[in-house]
Amino acid sequence: MPARRILVAYGTSYGQTAKIAARIADLLAAAGDVVTLTDVGELPRETGPRDFAGVIIGASLIRGGHQRRVRRFVRAHREALNAMPSAFFSVSGSAAGASEAQRAAARRCVDELLRETGWRPGLAETIGGSIAYTKYSPLLRWIMKRITAKEGGPTDTSRDHELTDWAQVERFAQAFSALVPRAAEARPAGTPPAQQRVEAQPA
Repeated sequence: MPARRILVAYGTSYGQTAKIAARIADLLAAAGDVVTLTDVGELPRETGPRDFAGVIIGASLIRGGHQRRVRRFVRAHREALNAMPSAFFSVSGSAAGASEAQRAAARRCVDELLRETGWRPGLAETIGGSIAYTKYSPLLRWIMKRITAKEGGPTDTSRDHELTDWAQVERFAQAFSALVPRAAEARPAGTPPAQQRVEAQPA
């Protein structure tokens, strides 16, 4: 059976979303898929979702919203994404929050993105990110420390704190993989997904 071609595209601000996307790509590639991993802003203009059997898009929450370039990409390709196996993962500290209120806030941001863009992915999930103190500006570091302290999180600003549940990331990749064969098998005869390999973009 020909390998499926999967696109894993992401928007990242401090690197954790790119790290999660790379792990998802590795898991899919290990299962035999041909994976293109790229920042959504670096995907060649001539390449789009229709060139793949399935698409995963990831973004991080910054100041209550996801990256503009991710929202722009989804709006531009909404019709194609809604017609194929697709998935979205949102990365934030709130997704790993100790309280249900924090986790619910992360889910509401996902719901807002999907409403705004009209995208209907087969799978959408919130995933814990990181508190990247060493990468923040002094002002943002101070703000994040206050917020994190109030929520009972780590406040040591001399290092970064990873909050990602990597077992959850693996389950997400497996769940997405299960979506693709069903859609591929339902394709009309004579219209298989493209099979040529695409060069992976820089992560």
